[in-house]
This record gives sequence, structure tokens and C-alpha cells, in this order.
Amino acid sequence: HIQDRGYANCLGFLRPKGSTKTIPRWLETILREQGLSFDEEGAFREFWGKALKYDEDVKSLQEQVKSANEALADRAMEVSVLIEKNQKLSDKVAEVEEILNIIRNEKDALVAEKARLKVELERVASENKALAKQIGEFSSQNPLHGYSWWARLISLFKKPPSKN
Repeated sequence: HIQDRGYANCLGFLRPKGSTKTIPRWLETILREQGLSFDEEGAFREFWGKALKYDEDVKSLQEQVKSANEALADRAMEVSVLIEKNQKLSDKVAEVEEILNIIRNEKDALVAEKARLKVELERVASENKALAKQIGEFSSQNPLHGYSWWARLISLFKKPPSKN
């Protein structure tokens, strides 16, 4: 029977005398390619041990590749989530930049309006001073001009003071 086990502490195998079993052709080909024969048992065992070790190494590496692929799939999922978040944040940044540009334009317009109104205020203030000067000159020439309209109206109906 065929059994999968190691050959530690194995000294050999018992075979019935005179038994001539033929070796499969594929096995003979492998042995010839490696320069081995069943007569050189130590070299054959070494070759067979290496083959078993390589098989175990291949299984181990396949498991490592499988776990690495799983980890890679997890990371790919995380990357796609982060890319989506990044896109949303980029959209928000673009929206905020657009609002900021609108606010800057409005601020610039308000600064220009403030400067225009300041010039207008200075012009009105100088006109006001000129008018105040004219009123002062006019009041000095016409004494009734300094009274309010109500005081002037009452003065028309008032009796003048008597001169005793």
C-alpha cells in the first residue's frame, strides 16, 4: 500500500527474494535525468527527500500567496473606500473654493464701493462747509434769516414792545 510518512529511523524495506517488479517508465526517466538508480539507495533517498521538501515548500508558498492575495484584496477595498472619500472631499474643497471666490469678489466690490462713498462723503462735506459759510454770510446780511420759520410767524402777530 501507499502511505505518506517520513523515512526517519527507517533502515530499509523487505522484499521477497526473486521478485522482479518493473519500474514504471516515467520513474526510470526521472531517475536517468537526475543520474540516479535504485541501486544507489542513499542518493535516491536524498533526491526523494528533496522532492518531498520542495512539495511542502510549494504548499507553504501557495498558502502564503493565498493569504497575501486576501490581504491585497482587503487593502484594495480600503483603497477604493479612501479614493471615494478623497473624491468627496475634493468636491467639497472645490465647492468651498468657489464660494470663497464669490465672497472675495463681493468683498472687492464692497471695498471699491466704500472708496467711492468715501470720496463722495468728502465732496459732500466740502459742499456742506461751503454752504455753511454762505449761510453765515447771508445771516450776517439779513438778521431775520437766523430765526426759525415758527419764530418769524409769531413775530408777525406780536405787538411790538411799548416805549415808555
